[in-house]
Amino acid sequence: MKNYKVFVIILAMMFSCSKNEDMNFAAVAVDSYFDFLVVNENDENLFDVATENNWDVNEIKLFYVKNGEPELHYTSRLGSPAPYGYLLTEHRNLDNILRVFMNYEPDLDTSITYIKWNELRTDTLKATYNNTNGYQKKEVWFNGEKVWDDITEYYCQKLVIK
Repeated sequence: MKNYKVFVIILAMMFSCSKNEDMNFAAVAVDSYFDFLVVNENDENLFDVATENNWDVNEIKLFYVKNGEPELHYTSRLGSPAPYGYLLTEHRNLDNILRVFMNYEPDLDTSITYIKWNELRTDTLKATYNNTNGYQKKEVWFNGEKVWDDITEYYCQKLVIK
């Protein structure tokens, strides 16, 4: 009797599974982040508490330009490591670098993200994307100056804030 019950359960499981060829699960690569080492004119890390006039990472706000208008970025996904669109982290031998998740939308080839560092300073990140195989950044500009492209060996970019 026990074997009969196991047989019925296995049979039910086999028929409950169906081949649905319409179910296409594809992973999409999204590469929209950019790493910065933000330093002052003296090459001191602005997120290091030992640096005079350092910046408080908690003041940073990202604005994604959508339909021509800047919108404050926030994601309410539970467990998101970056609900405000950035992380302060360590990178190789560098302390306190900033990883910014730039604006990306599948129908855009170019995006604009404003970084409001504090009440006194806001800078612009512009990125172009390659949408043919996922969503990968091709070029990044900081305040109109090209700071990275997909030919450049990837490494944390140093931005000197004057």
